[in-house]
Amino acid sequence: MRNEWIVEVVSIVFVACPVSIAIAYWIWRRAIGSPASLPEISPATNQRLEHLERSVDVVAVEVERVSENVRYLTKLLAERPANAGIGSGGEK
Repeated sequence: MRNEWIVEVVSIVFVACPVSIAIAYWIWRRAIGSPASLPEISPATNQRLEHLERSVDVVAVEVERVSENVRYLTKLLAERPANAGIGSGGEK
């Protein structure tokens, strides 16, 4: 009885696991395909992608500038005295 249990465990560990890993690897490789099967990008599409990349970079720089201005204005408003109203010049 005990010997049958040991044989089953050994067969699972040394036979079933590698076979299942090999099958999973085969399925995975088949799903991915080879890099040669990917379509080529046309020069027009490549130009449009480069233009889009430059545009995104420009927008990122502008967003950073706006956020710096917001931080600066928030700092100025935080340092302003509480009793200073608009147009009061800070005087009572």
